[in-house]
Amino acid sequence: EGRRLRETIENVKKAEYPNYKVYIVLNKSSTQETIKAARVRNVNVIRAPFDGKARVMNYAIRNFINEDYVLILDADTFIEQDLITRLVYHFKSKKVAAVVSSVKVYKPRKVVEYLQYYEYLLSILARKALSKVGGLVIIHGAGSMFDTKILKKVGCFDDNNYSEDMEIGMRLLTEGYKVESSIKAISYTVVPNTLKKLFKQRVRWFSGFFYNVIKYRKTALNSKRNDIWKIALPFMLVSIFLSFFVIIGLVYTTLIFLLPAYGILTNTNLSFFVSYFLPSISF
Repeated sequence: EGRRLRETIENVKKAEYPNYKVYIVLNKSSTQETIKAARVRNVNVIRAPFDGKARVMNYAIRNFINEDYVLILDADTFIEQDLITRLVYHFKSKKVAAVVSSVKVYKPRKVVEYLQYYEYLLSILARKALSKVGGLVIIHGAGSMFDTKILKKVGCFDDNNYSEDMEIGMRLLTEGYKVESSIKAISYTVVPNTLKKLFKQRVRWFSGFFYNVIKYRKTALNSKRNDIWKIALPFMLVSIFLSFFVIIGLVYTTLIFLLPAYGILTNTNLSFFVSYFLPSISF
């Protein structure tokens, strides 16, 4: 992430909050470009002797970070200047273990990025709704804040889990803690700009989702707080299929919109033929 890392660091250093520290955590395989980008004044650089995102984050949290709260940011994440203040505000209750920001797409340019832009806007509302009913399980890496003591108490992230942001959310809820969402705390993330990259990302997300469902099936069912099963999991299952439905709907609506123009230009009745079999339903 060397290309974006320097921009992210400079962005975070402009945050409006007193006496906070910035930690850059590098893994064993970090390139020279990334290492060079991390060399910024008044920034603490931590070199982990191994790879693996969750394992590397745990190494930093357990050995170097002692602040009351820790804000997790990916290397390609940008934040509004008041984000830290707005996230800290939610820790009034001792039961709140984490707070997630409202993530938006950073400077969309291509069609595939704009599709994700609107998807992310819907996700903001969904996370807020889930947090209200105690079923928010995904604590994303693009601007989520943890109570450091609680995070260490539950054992930090799962070293061997490639969807550690979901696993830690499930663990916190089954332990009886709360995960909240802040609408006004805004962060931005760089999203896949090709369908191939998007497909690869979603395969990882969905496979991680099912992996964690299987892992926590007994824990959630035996827990007094089984909101994960009652609310979050059914909602996320629907969202998986809904994401594909929205894409199909957008393509369909575009075709219905363009077909009349095509018919006029080519002097064909193709638009009438399609409209007969596929009524103009607004997805």
